[in-house]
Amino acid sequence: MLSAYSLAEAREMINSKEIDLVILDDSLPDGKGLGLYKDINFFDSPIIMLTSNKDIENKAQAFELGVVDYIEKPFNVKELMIRVQARLKIQDKNKIKMVSRFGPFVVDFSRQDIAYETESQERKYLFLTPIEYRIFCFLTRDSSIKNRELILDHVWGEGQKVELRTVDQHISKLRRKIKPYSVNIRSIHRKGYQIIDNSRFS
Repeated sequence: MLSAYSLAEAREMINSKEIDLVILDDSLPDGKGLGLYKDINFFDSPIIMLTSNKDIENKAQAFELGVVDYIEKPFNVKELMIRVQARLKIQDKNKIKMVSRFGPFVVDFSRQDIAYETESQERKYLFLTPIEYRIFCFLTRDSSIKNRELILDHVWGEGQKVELRTVDQHISKLRRKIKPYSVNIRSIHRKGYQIIDNSRFS
């Protein structure tokens, strides 16, 4: 569990760590807790708000911004922990549905981004274009070979006037970005493309 005692500390921590849940005090030394939420939105992490403000408008604003629970001070610590555990269970279920893995990569469908895990288990993000992201997700759906027509229809949409060589160009760019991480996209003559996790064979 991590702790921050000001908005500045919280911003720095959230920008460098993966956060599962935030317990946010509405009154911090350098500003209002809701101000922090407006700034960075916590990258979709659920937020439980602690506040001494009993104003219904403040509560309404918090829920409009996406706060999942709102606890007025003074509060019972045991009740807070029960609520935290319940929210984490929901979060874990959502992660199973919204996150998948391929080799060293973690695909977060809710945020539409891909990260890779370093040896120290720190996550760093892979910078892909929206097209490259969709191609990666489609290729890693299963181990089958996908032909260019199938990739084109899935990524660009059926009936789109896109040349098949455009698929090849995007595949080539994606291949260069993922190859350093022991993942490669094979070209199968007259059949299509297949993504391979080389780390499984090392």
